[in-house]
Amino acid sequence: MFDILQSVVGNYGPLIVEHKGELYKEYCYMISEKNIENLIERIKHIRYSKISQTSDRSFVLVEKSTI
Repeated sequence: MFDILQSVVGNYGPLIVEHKGELYKEYCYMISEKNIENLIERIKHIRYSKISQTSDRSFVLVEKSTI
């Protein structure tokens, strides 16, 4: 599921993930594998069904349905 995040390695930062209006940011000049790993660690507690890319360096987490 994190493959989509890997697609931005080498792009200019910051790397941003949004969930329910909260922004998770990884500040960097150039996005690296380490930045991806740091961000994954910070969002691992969130329950979501997919990650959608919203720009060249930002993403949104789509929640799992409770139905």
